[in-house]
Amino acid sequence: MKTGKILKKKKVFKGSIFDVWDFEVEVDGQKIKRQMLGESNGIVVVPVDEEGKVWLVEEYFIGPNKKMLGLVGGKTFAEDDEEIEAEAQRELQEEIGMRAKRMIKVNKSYVEPWKSNRVGSLFLALGLEPSKLKGDDDEILEVVKMPLDEAIKKAKKDFTIACHEVGFLMMVKEKLEAIRKK
Repeated sequence: MKTGKILKKKKVFKGSIFDVWDFEVEVDGQKIKRQMLGESNGIVVVPVDEEGKVWLVEEYFIGPNKKMLGLVGGKTFAEDDEEIEAEAQRELQEEIGMRAKRMIKVNKSYVEPWKSNRVGSLFLALGLEPSKLKGDDDEILEVVKMPLDEAIKKAKKDFTIACHEVGFLMMVKEKLEAIRKK
């Protein structure tokens, strides 16, 4: 893929969870302006227990001003895959009180490249065992367990879960099916 040439870059806002940048970029000989959120990278974990149930979390989100189902995850400043996997284990311990005997990287990609530089790493967590770490004080979470197909069905309904998480659940379903075939 062809990249653009960044001509100007200026931070116009610094916040606690993101910054805002103005860019002037040259792409295919044409100058264009863009604005971008500068965010930390993210980790998403889909824990699946021995019964085949997915562990989701119900959490309050400010955008819709309500509680919604979501996947285990959070931000990370880790750079290499080994550190990112350790961060994924930490998120599991903080959010659902479990750790995974087997952590499988499913995907790594830009989350919303049209507005952000955030890269998300998706993991499948298997072989769950109790291991609790103290989580963030401002996160009020409730663990919700259900079969993977039910979670996908629920995720496809309007306003029950963030839309990109439908794709994450479907990628994990494919990965689980491939593992079971081996």
